[in-house]
Amino acid sequence: MLNFYDTEYYNRIAFSLSCIILFFIGAPLGSIIRKGGFGLPMILAIAIYVMYFFANTFGKNLAEESSITAFLGSWVSAIIMVPIAILLTRRATKDKGLFNISSFLQPITNFFKKIIPKKGK
Repeated sequence: MLNFYDTEYYNRIAFSLSCIILFFIGAPLGSIIRKGGFGLPMILAIAIYVMYFFANTFGKNLAEESSITAFLGSWVSAIIMVPIAILLTRRATKDKGLFNISSFLQPITNFFKKIIPKKGK
């Protein structure tokens, strides 16, 4: 029974910080995804929220069952989301896109340029 009280205590603190963490995820996403209409930003927002919700529920259930400590169970979702928030905030401040497709395509195009000779030579 004590686990329920401890979990609720730490959840209240973690929920307060999670608002700030989710802000540092949502604001960079808004600046990174300029085009794409309504679909891509909405899908990413829902995916991030679902990931946060499942991590929070998973941690809370484990803490209430005494599988992990109440402190860790309440902070699992924050531990998962902070690196994502840092990554997105850094990419937005450097004005990089969400996905850099050219970094994947450049080695492939260089490979084919070496294999296939130009007709002018």
